[in-house]
Amino acid sequence: MRIKNLFPLFICFLFATHIIAQEQYSYMTDRIFLKQTDMIGYNFVPDFMEIPNESDAELKVGEYSFGITTNNLFVEGKDIKGVYSVNNIDKVEYGFIFKLMNARDPTVQGHLKVIQNKYGHVEALVFKKSTKEKEIIFHLPRVPKSLRLKEKAYFTDRWEMVNQDVDSLWGKSIYPFIKIHKDEKNVQERLQQADSTSITFVEKVTIIEKKQKKKKKKKKIKNIELGEEEEEVIAEIEEEVVELVEEEPVAVAEEKKPARRAPQRRKFQGYNSSNSRDLEEEEEEVVEEVPAPVVKPAPRPIIDAGASPSAEELEEAEEESNEEEKKKVKIVKEYFINLRTILTYDDGGSEDKKWTYQVKKVVEREDKSAGPDEERYQMEFTLKKGGPIYLYLTGERTISAIEIDGKKYLMRGN
Repeated sequence: MRIKNLFPLFICFLFATHIIAQEQYSYMTDRIFLKQTDMIGYNFVPDFMEIPNESDAELKVGEYSFGITTNNLFVEGKDIKGVYSVNNIDKVEYGFIFKLMNARDPTVQGHLKVIQNKYGHVEALVFKKSTKEKEIIFHLPRVPKSLRLKEKAYFTDRWEMVNQDVDSLWGKSIYPFIKIHKDEKNVQERLQQADSTSITFVEKVTIIEKKQKKKKKKKKIKNIELGEEEEEVIAEIEEEVVELVEEEPVAVAEEKKPARRAPQRRKFQGYNSSNSRDLEEEEEEVVEEVPAPVVKPAPRPIIDAGASPSAEELEEAEEESNEEEKKKVKIVKEYFINLRTILTYDDGGSEDKKWTYQVKKVVEREDKSAGPDEERYQMEFTLKKGGPIYLYLTGERTISAIEIDGKKYLMRGN
């Protein structure tokens, strides 16, 4: 068997793997499809089918599914299972229509109609295997209210988190809703709360405090009892270094904004204007002169001429000899993006995976031709190792998506 013939089998396996991981239907409001390429890598899992004026039936999860790639439609289900070549995808009044041809028999031609509502959500799929077969309608379910409320509280919505500049990102966490495997033919994976996928922007501040004291002068104290002077040697105090590390800031929950709908898109013209910031400049040393605390002296006791100086008198004499204390403070700021997710494998095992990316520089670009609901801003995070990472913002500067290590994470409402 030639290698090129193995490719469809690989894609089938890839879709099957994500169906197993998904373990639920694809709901109407899971995804907004505005152009043909938005559907590449998506797997539709309906919950109900009907043949008009003939029969209808409820479906189990994964009993029927429709996986879309650049050139093929992978169909699972009784009597219609197969790999169908996609000749073209046309935008029509009700949504999209895929013109299909059976990969094994070119004479067998059919179509897949994608029925959308005014918001771009898919409500149903109409599949026709060939010109001789009847159309079968597959309905996508609505999200149960209990699940919808839980996911609304957990996942980050596309219009939820406003960021006026890069400084407002640090200390925040986002919880994406869909993961696109750009390094695996753009397969789209609908994330679950159990996946615990989160991306956190961390600013780590390290304060290094150096305290220095000048060498103390020798004091001559008269021993009243012996009638002679004694030389008191005060040892030089070594430099004391105190390092204080400020804890990573905790993400603060923000008030959610109502979901936005009815997007208007324009042709992407590229991110053609930019500004940058080198975060390595945040590592700096600050030198401060801090005077020693002023202590109001206690009233001097009357000294008996026949007595030796007391311990309190010796301590007072020592304090008077000290000079002002100098303090050097070095502030080091480091910036990180942390990614965490729980991977579940086919054998039932799972692994809690965490990645940390240290940021070196941030460049922001703007696509001035973007529509009101399109991604207008792109932040490029240059890393000290690997990368880069791309963050996409809407025209209202809310987080829409982020791309890390060949995976693109979409917020809820894309």
